[in-house]
Amino acid sequence: MGSLIVAEERKLSGRKVRKMGYVPGVIYGPGVKNSMNVQFSQKDMNRFLNEHTTGSKATVMVNGNKHLCVIKEIQYGLINREPIHIDFYASSENSVVKVTVPFKFVGREKLGSNRLVLNILEDEIEIQAH
Repeated sequence: MGSLIVAEERKLSGRKVRKMGYVPGVIYGPGVKNSMNVQFSQKDMNRFLNEHTTGSKATVMVNGNKHLCVIKEIQYGLINREPIHIDFYASSENSVVKVTVPFKFVGREKLGSNRLVLNILEDEIEIQAH
């Protein structure tokens, strides 16, 4: 089912929300009637993103309503690498979801010390599921 994260509806612009200590986001897709602008606590979002990345399933609770979602995109700040915006795709039970998931390569440092080179042809993959 994925993890639960709580959001509030957002009325202000993303810039103002970030100054107040929140991460702006949007929930869209066939699982919601209209796309919703939301905001998450910066602290909660950082904790959530330690265990989740693009393509992860999550349940987003907004005003007491739960939405089954997939993390579609996460945008990070250039300087501090903090999340600055997150997109959630709310799917319906019978719709197909396509997500691009990045590969995470671990241990590159060890290659250089052994005089080896890692040749990366693709750094992400598109996954499709119901």
